[in-house]
Amino acid sequence: MARDRADAMAKGGRLGALVLLAGLAGCADADFAPFGRSGSAAPPDSLTVRRVLGEDVEPPPLLPEAGNVWPAAEAPARRLRIPTA
Repeated sequence: MARDRADAMAKGGRLGALVLLAGLAGCADADFAPFGRSGSAAPPDSLTVRRVLGEDVEPPPLLPEAGNVWPAAEAPARRLRIPTA
């Protein structure tokens, strides 16, 4: 009986090790990118990349937008009934 229990535990240990190795095989790709993207996230001529490379960067100044930039007023919310209180 003890021998059967030891065999079952050894079989379970081997199975657990196999599951663990199969799970870790998915971690082999260090460049994880969702949706299959494998290129770099920032283009090489972006301001961020140029700053990281130590280049002197003069970003364009922030200027106000012309005209009314605020969204139009929303319509009142529709309700199923008018509260009486």
